[in-house]
Amino acid sequence: MSISLSRRTFLTIFCILLAWVLLPVATGAGAGDEYRSSYDFCSWDRVSQYGDPSQRVMVLATYDDGTGPDLFAGGEFVHVGSLTAHNIVRWTGVKWQALVGDIGEGVDGTVLALGVFDDGSGPALFVGGRFETACGVTVNNIAKWDGSSWSDLSDATGTGVSADDSDIPYVWALASYDDGTGEKLYVAGTFAHAGGEAAVNIASWDGSSWSALPSGDVGTVKTMTVHDDGLGSKLYVGGHFYTMILSASCPEPGCSFATVLSRVT
Repeated sequence: MSISLSRRTFLTIFCILLAWVLLPVATGAGAGDEYRSSYDFCSWDRVSQYGDPSQRVMVLATYDDGTGPDLFAGGEFVHVGSLTAHNIVRWTGVKWQALVGDIGEGVDGTVLALGVFDDGSGPALFVGGRFETACGVTVNNIAKWDGSSWSDLSDATGTGVSADDSDIPYVWALASYDDGTGEKLYVAGTFAHAGGEAAVNIASWDGSSWSALPSGDVGTVKTMTVHDDGLGSKLYVGGHFYTMILSASCPEPGCSFATVLSRVT
């Protein structure tokens, strides 16, 4: 019996086998040498210096702190080879760098979301996930990196986001969106409070204060994006929920706060 493979199928299998053979092969670079191994035939590049993050990369984002755009990787890891980098690291195009502040570097837990937002002091990288501190600063699951230092998102009511006593808070998604009253950072995930105010799994940060959104009995929010469907830009929200309560200022679907309702089991 003969087996006939299409050219595309053959190339796909060939690329997989090629990567499987070549990835473990030493590049000849010594400890600390910078290198980037390219597999252009299959349209993949391996970005590496000192090796790759030792555990899991959960999220990627590009951010320019004024020195040029760099790639930031967040997740669950402690080292990039011999480089210590707690759960977030920067790739400059030629080397990995830790995000070092006044005391230490990185964050003390999992990074799940990255987003760029200008709070009035210039664009900054906002980092969300499940962690308490960033470089020794208490931040409660969301923090700001301005290119040289870490800071918290605090107002008079409290810092960051938190859950009720029996629950574990997570920030899963970040998005910058202007609802007509100015650009805000929207923060979503699994939590009960933003600052010290009640906010069920989604809230906004304007650079100085937290605000709850009309969400009702909504479950975990896992993703957000801004999209213009021809009627103006709206914030679309997806996650583990059936319904979302709309406020008097947003009386029906199609107004400035739109939802994508989904149930993932």
